Amino acid sequence: MTESTPESNRPASSAPVWLRAILAVCVIGWIAWLAGLAVETANPVALNRAQILAADVVVEGRWLDFPRGRLGVDRVWKRPMIPREITIRELPFQGVPQEGPVLLPLTRIGKADFRLTGGVLPNPPAFDGPDLREGSKVRPIGYPATISAVRELEQILNP
Repeated sequence: MTESTPESNRPASSAPVWLRAILAVCVIGWIAWLAGLAVETANPVALNRAQILAADVVVEGRWLDFPRGRLGVDRVWKRPMIPREITIRELPFQGVPQEGPVLLPLTRIGKADFRLTGGVLPNPPAFDGPDLREGSKVRPIGYPATISAVRELEQILNP
């Protein structure tokens, strides 16, 4: 009758526990890094150059009261002399981020009153339609103020 010892039960090819632990940490870290990369790079903001260039002013701010269009201004491009709190008139409820910091290309319609800027594409696509200008209009929208969106805005304004 043979007695089994702990050494005889262990397969000869098994790796030490510390090596398996290091491997597990590396795999989990790699998966976490990939997940973070996917979150950071998913759905990047792309600014509309025609809209930015047609705007009187571009602001970064936070909504004080979105339904009434009240915005607290944190940063200004193109024309820095505007109040710290402005009102956006004719605010569309689609195409404008309602939470977090926002970038808004604006057209002045009063001292502290603005509206989102639309625009016209400089080189509209060729198509057979009754009104080429109508087909080349840029819809007025706002953008989330991400680091990459601010960087792209500065590249548009300072080529």
